[in-house]
Amino acid sequence: MNFRFKPRTLVYSDFTTAMGLSSATPMSAPAPGTAQWPYKGFVVSGNRLHGDSTSGSFSTAVWAAYPSGSAGDIDARNKLLNSPFGRIAPWFLIVPSENNRCTNAAFLITDPQCQIFSISQNRWIPLTTNTDRIARPTCSYYQLSNIAYDTACDILYPSRYNWPMYCPVKVVGDRTSADSSPPTTSKYRILRSGSARLDYQTIAGISYTDVGAVFTSYGIKMVSTDGAAFNHATNEYLCQIGTDGYYNDDALGSGVYTGISVGPPVGASGMRMIPTDGSFNYFCMVTAKVSSDMYVDNTTVYSVANGADSVVMTSDNFAANIPQLLIY
Repeated sequence: MNFRFKPRTLVYSDFTTAMGLSSATPMSAPAPGTAQWPYKGFVVSGNRLHGDSTSGSFSTAVWAAYPSGSAGDIDARNKLLNSPFGRIAPWFLIVPSENNRCTNAAFLITDPQCQIFSISQNRWIPLTTNTDRIARPTCSYYQLSNIAYDTACDILYPSRYNWPMYCPVKVVGDRTSADSSPPTTSKYRILRSGSARLDYQTIAGISYTDVGAVFTSYGIKMVSTDGAAFNHATNEYLCQIGTDGYYNDDALGSGVYTGISVGPPVGASGMRMIPTDGSFNYFCMVTAKVSSDMYVDNTTVYSVANGADSVVMTSDNFAANIPQLLIY
């Protein structure tokens, strides 16, 4: 989707594409079938921002942090798996494709937008303010295959831009010449960041039971690290947009979340190719059933009790209530 600076009107097919199959395979992706996130859009918690609608990986992490017989084990697990998420946090992920050979591509990220659909009011409510949207996000390096934290990114400020950009090639010296074929995967990292954890219940004035869907987007522009031309024509980087859930500390007690290595995912888009023409493009995700290719986790406690696709907005409801990007 190419919106330049003024976003165009979003239509249903934009979301079908966003939440469908990834447009290429990311570098060092887990094998197909072992993980869903590299290959298609997915929804886990969706419209059920609650601990009973969390993925198996999160439940496993909770049990690992509070094994049976440990101090406070039952109390902690009950709080984590039986409490609503008081906050949600949008995020983006940028990773090279398995074919990429360009090493001097960098990315400007701007205008994070997050909206939540109120069932009772039948409308989308913005959670991000203009202040949130002009704040330039920081970014971290994560390992390619398992999204484990590596280190903070170095920040590049080319003279023609007034906000930071980030390069997925970690070592500065590796950015000077094109990569080999096949690419040297050890040179690359995932760019991963998020915006503020948004207290949707306070901002929107609604309960978690009134959430019908979540929509998140970011504006992204590809540029070179040094103002020169990209150093190889096979310049393929993918972007994924997602949202995670977070508990409020006052609901759980201080420290209960400590030691749990993963957060409860709400959902994320498929991985979309970032254009190389220097245009700003908005990438988005939504927790609605807009593609037959997307994955919906129907194995959670809530989904099993309430039926398949109970955590996503229906396609008909979404078609009648398509969210739109806000303009400054």
